[in-house]
Amino acid sequence: MIRIVLAGATLALAGCAGLPAAQLAMFDGNVVTVGPNGYCADAVASRPDKGFAIFAPCATLGASGAATALSAITTVQVGDSGSAIVQSDPAGFAAVLSEDTGPKILARGSDATTVTINMVIQDGARVSVYFTDDAATAIKGMQNAEWRSFFDLDDRLVTVSVRGIDAAPLSERDGVVLLDQAIAALIVANTSADG
Repeated sequence: MIRIVLAGATLALAGCAGLPAAQLAMFDGNVVTVGPNGYCADAVASRPDKGFAIFAPCATLGASGAATALSAITTVQVGDSGSAIVQSDPAGFAAVLSEDTGPKILARGSDATTVTINMVIQDGARVSVYFTDDAATAIKGMQNAEWRSFFDLDDRLVTVSVRGIDAAPLSERDGVVLLDQAIAALIVANTSADG
């Protein structure tokens, strides 16, 4: 395992032998996770057997000549087959996040009072929430602001999150753009060529 520094944030991400991978297969290859352009999967910190992947700028994971990318991490959590719940009632899903239950669902710890929801947006069958969580972070130096989207990929619930670092925090615009890029890349990677 190597420790990398993203302009002040110490990430305990593990570099893999050779170049880090731009994608990571899950569920026997039934789902392919990818990050935004310039991001690579941390193969050791990720848990593909649990449907979890973490992506960081490829350069921070040891890839020489990697494209410049915002200092941030993106995570992807993919549910089991049959876990899809957003597409059947996206407005209802957005309402749940907008109510008192929202902070309880989003909180990193068990204390929902650390969460402030700034905005919940329903865009078709995708629900996004922009919030802050003042609870201690697992990765020291990470920004408390988080951009997270929930959507269904075939019959699986997918959650994609983006967080910047305290030393160079993401603006609201950059957070939204990076989240959109991460989701678009994930959808393209899981769309068959024959449509």
